[in-house]
Amino acid sequence: MFRTFGLQTLTGSAQPLFGDNLTAALPIPPAGIDAIATVANTAIYQAGDRINIDPGLASQDTLLVTTILSGTTMQVTSQGGAPQHAHTNGALISLSISAAEVIVQLKDGTAANAVIGADNTVTAVPGGNVIQILYKTAASTPTVPFRFTNSMSFNTVRTDDAWIIGTAADTFIATAEIV
Repeated sequence: MFRTFGLQTLTGSAQPLFGDNLTAALPIPPAGIDAIATVANTAIYQAGDRINIDPGLASQDTLLVTTILSGTTMQVTSQGGAPQHAHTNGALISLSISAAEVIVQLKDGTAANAVIGADNTVTAVPGGNVIQILYKTAASTPTVPFRFTNSMSFNTVRTDDAWIIGTAADTFIATAEIV
């Protein structure tokens, strides 16, 4: 099954390839109560998805989406209980699921190249964790989709191991073949 997060906008900073942001703070809920996460659009999530909130930070929580409650709210829980940290409005979210392959394409006519890296330290200047550089094209020339898989036979790619950085306001589409 293929899943996409649809057309996403680059922020100019490193961001998850399959990412989102909280649109309201996520406090630590009372014991025995699942947390309610608020996002702009829950259509990109499914019950059973694992997500990381504040990925790469000391306050990171890995949560399971248990129920989509509305177009903007979803019930989440961690393995064995509630989130361990409070998260602020605007905190990054990265989807954390296994994929057979990931396909990324810049929107036609982007302003500049984008760089895909293995974690949140990826920079616009290629460094040690670069997976691929996506090259910009003219407005009338389609960009070439980049496909990547784990180089080890029969292994999968984790969607939270793919980050992107590029010119703010440029757009891209990322799709994962879920296993």
